[in-house]
Parts: sequence; C-alpha cells; structure tokens
Amino acid sequence: MEGVSIVIPFMAASKMRVRNLCFVVSKLVKCDSVAEIVVVEQEQPSKLLNAYGDLQALTSSKKFSYTTFSSPDHAFRKSALVNIGVLQSSSAIRRFWQLDADLYAQYGEVISASDGSDGELFVQPYSLMFRLNERETERIVRGEKPRLDRVFTVHNRFGIGGFIADKTEFARVGGMDERFIGWGCEDLEFGMRAEHFSTVKKLPFDAVHLSHPDSIPDENGANSALYNKMKRRLQEDEVAYLADVRSPFR
Repeated sequence: MEGVSIVIPFMAASKMRVRNLCFVVSKLVKCDSVAEIVVVEQEQPSKLLNAYGDLQALTSSKKFSYTTFSSPDHAFRKSALVNIGVLQSSSAIRRFWQLDADLYAQYGEVISASDGSDGELFVQPYSLMFRLNERETERIVRGEKPRLDRVFTVHNRFGIGGFIADKTEFARVGGMDERFIGWGCEDLEFGMRAEHFSTVKKLPFDAVHLSHPDSIPDENGANSALYNKMKRRLQEDEVAYLADVRSPFR
C-alpha cells in the first residue's frame, strides 16, 4: 500500500499542546502506512516554549522532519504552515494528511480506506470527534482507554479537523488561502473550494480531540467576514473566486 505524508501545522501555545503533539507523533512513527511526518512549527516571540527538544528526544526516525516559520507580526498563520508543509514534503509521495496536532485516530485504518481506489482526490477522515477532558487525555496518553461519553461535534463538512488530499489536486485548487490569519474558517473555505472543484470521499471513522487550554479563534471576526465574502464570490464568478486565493500554489 502506498504511504502518505503527514503535515502537522503547530504553535506551542501551551505545554499541553506540546505533550499532545509528541503523543500523536509517537503513534504516527509506528504506523507502516505513514511514509513521512512533516511538522511545521511557528516560532513565538519569546522562543521559550517550542516542541523541538521534546520531539528530538522522542524520535530519531527517518520519517520525521521539522521546520520553523516566523510570522512578521507574530500572528498564528495556520494556512501558511500547511502550505509550507506540503511544499516541503516528498514529491514522490502522492497524498498527504493535514493533521491537527491534538487529534488522535486509528491512523492506519484511515489511510488504508483513503487510498484513492475510488477515484477520490480529497478525503474527510472521520465523521465523529470526541473531545476529551484533561483526565481522559492523561488516560489515553498513558495507553489506557478513555471514556468517550461526549460528542464534540459531528464532522459532516469536509475540511474541519484536517483532511487527506492528493498533492497535485491540492495545488490545482489553490492550496490553503493565506489571507486567513490565526485559525477559524480557513478550513471551511478550503472545504467549500475542494467540494466545488473536485471530489471528496467521507469516511465513517471516529477521532478524539486531546485536551488543551482553549484558544480564541478569529478574535476580530475578520476570518468569518472573508469566508462569507468568498462564499458569495464563488456563486458569482468561479474564475474570479480562484484568482482571489492567496497561496504559493496560485
């Protein structure tokens, strides 16, 4: 079976997020269908908290690569991190999985079910996500079974929580739009674009969201406004809509 590249955009906003990333990477390196793991970490102004030391201690696997990105205004730029990760991944590997650092799933089963044999170019990896509290997260990190008694959200829209994509097709539809600053709505906009211009397969798997301190998405509403503008743009003019996307792939 052909393997995939894993692309993880990351910023170490807390020690819990670093712990979660290390746990996820520790599972991925043992997965035969994972060909490479590309972590792109955004540097913070203080540079006192980052994941590099923890990841170095965790693995020396040849699958693993790590790079950093500096934002001139220190704003979190998730879309840019994803694009960088895809560009730095091996061109010999056809597909990639954009995976959030706090999401744990049955990685091998998901990859096996998304091998492109049905002609799909994009894949929604899971349909249900369970949000773990800190106690449950500690249990799963220790290798114990968590109590999945609360559904965080039903992922009935492509793009939320990560996705699997054919790299050539990802580039063709424009990649992640880097006008979205921080996080919030960048996944919805890309999902809307992928579903409109390509083919998407939805898988029935579950995922768990590991605990971490809450972040404030789209604090000033700019991402929501841009997303709504792009929805109208798509209805009015497909060509102009794609031309508006800002990424290294346009």
